[in-house]
Amino acid sequence: MNKENFQRNRISVVVAVALMWIAGPVSAQDASQRIEELEEAVKSLMKEIDELKSQVNDNKEKTAAVQQKVDSSVPTASLGEGVGFSDPRGQWSLRFNGRIQGDYRSYDPSGINASTFGLRRARIGAALTVLKDYQMYVEGEFINGAATGITTQTAALTNAWLEASWFQAAKIRLGQFKPLFGLENSMPDVLTDFQERALTQSLLQNLNYDRGIMVHGSPLKGMYYGVTISNGAGLNLEESQGNINEASTDGKDVTGRLVQNFAEFLNTPDLVLHFGGSYKTGTVTTRTAAATTTGFSPATVQTEARGITFFNTATLTGTRIERTISAAETSLAYGPVKLQGEWWQAEYEGDTGGGSGVHFDRKMEAYYVSLGWMITGEAYADSYRSGVYGRLKPRNNFSMEPGGGWGAWEAALRYSNFDGTDYKLTGNPAGTGVLSAGSTNKADAYTAQLKWLPNAYTRFLVNYVHTRFDTPVTVNTVTTSSERAITLRAQLDY
Repeated sequence: MNKENFQRNRISVVVAVALMWIAGPVSAQDASQRIEELEEAVKSLMKEIDELKSQVNDNKEKTAAVQQKVDSSVPTASLGEGVGFSDPRGQWSLRFNGRIQGDYRSYDPSGINASTFGLRRARIGAALTVLKDYQMYVEGEFINGAATGITTQTAALTNAWLEASWFQAAKIRLGQFKPLFGLENSMPDVLTDFQERALTQSLLQNLNYDRGIMVHGSPLKGMYYGVTISNGAGLNLEESQGNINEASTDGKDVTGRLVQNFAEFLNTPDLVLHFGGSYKTGTVTTRTAAATTTGFSPATVQTEARGITFFNTATLTGTRIERTISAAETSLAYGPVKLQGEWWQAEYEGDTGGGSGVHFDRKMEAYYVSLGWMITGEAYADSYRSGVYGRLKPRNNFSMEPGGGWGAWEAALRYSNFDGTDYKLTGNPAGTGVLSAGSTNKADAYTAQLKWLPNAYTRFLVNYVHTRFDTPVTVNTVTTSSERAITLRAQLDY
């Protein structure tokens, strides 16, 4: 029996005895004396009761203090942009994310590209934040490269960077990361509007990831920028130094992006008025083909269905070739409707003989315009932040339970165009931009897509892509003036 029960029983006994005592036959003098003694006993009991109440309150406070101490030391778990664990005191947080994309692609005409099941991406990453201002992120891709039936895909590092966020207007990132360039390219692969990015993406070549340093942030309301100095070598590559030409051509790429959402000034929550531009410049590394010959391969262009690579060129020759990529972007969204477009240009300038040969300046351009409609009414603006569109959350998640929703549904159309007419089969001197045999230098594409989001972390997409070539292309001895494709994707990311 604990102390509180003992005291409670003691009080009950005393009260009962007192009542029996008073009820007995006594004289008036004895009764008065007994009443005084009873009053003293009651006062003593009340004092003990007050002491018990004080002990109970002390115990409650001690229990609350212990619980608070436990709560402040046990990490909390959450599901948002990854599965997260965080210290309640704000000293650290750890977040794990991952993604997998399973595809099916079917092409017409047959004989050029095989209809196939495929894995587009399979990644796992971990981010650690310490003392709120310091972050590191490491991510690996487990199916890097093209699986051609005889070539096995391999694992590769995609992201590995450190960041200091002392100032939200100027965060500093160092390592391997994706420099901010363009709208579609700056968005995560799992959150882009269509199954694949537009024809513009090919102009970036392998530079969607690079190693360097970036300063980025939001200095003004609705504005976001990023400025990067990087090797200009691409994913998992550093500066080449196989010979004197490569070692001396070690200039860095400078990349910048600046965007503004003017809707921020109108205080209209369902509206996005996004405008911006990007610029990238640097000297490319030229590879030695012979003792006196160097060369660099410009961008190749593949259809949006990942089918025919329809634009190929011979290498550009010269010891110094300047590469400049420019882009303009806009996105206008109101409620469940979004209109978006980008224009990109890649320019290569140099001399075939290192200053004494033929000067060349070749350009290629691409653009797209897209229209999206959230059939279920979600507002695109809800997912817009930091100059890009992020994760869109359905109003009602899909569920088979009674009263469950149907998730979010979206219909979208896109038109893309590519123009590389500076590169010709005949007329350009060797090494200055000669189109490869069997290729074409102009194409456009129409894409229609239906997307279903059962919840914020799951997507199912079906695309129809029709690409038309300005002149017929020949692949695997098959000549065609167009490509038609149906592509499917099932995706889960967290």
